[in-house]
Amino acid sequence: MLSLFPELLDWSWYTPLLFRGFLVVYLLTFVFTLLHKHRTGERKIADIGFGLLLSLLALMLLFGVYTQLAGAIGLSLATIALFFQKRYKKELKESGWFYALVALVSLSFVFLGAGPYAFDIPL
Repeated sequence: MLSLFPELLDWSWYTPLLFRGFLVVYLLTFVFTLLHKHRTGERKIADIGFGLLLSLLALMLLFGVYTQLAGAIGLSLATIALFFQKRYKKELKESGWFYALVALVSLSFVFLGAGPYAFDIPL
């Protein structure tokens, strides 16, 4: 196989770890903005519940526990966000392409697994 940088192929094992880090950072910042946007008024129960669900998903990805299940859940949530992105532009600030990217990264966990430094239990 011809490759411009063949040494980089040795690092392909760490790709799921980088993907997990990306999704954990994004999910935790989204949860932070979701739970702190209602500082002046009352928080809705749905916002708190959704924030806890996303926090649990971020913790599953951070530690690599049931990563394939977390990837499937992330894929479904990103697909739903992509579907509702035009209707709720005020709440969903990212573009549709971003949610498509998150869906593809989540789908990669279903096939690739957790990668290194994970406590994954394969399904």
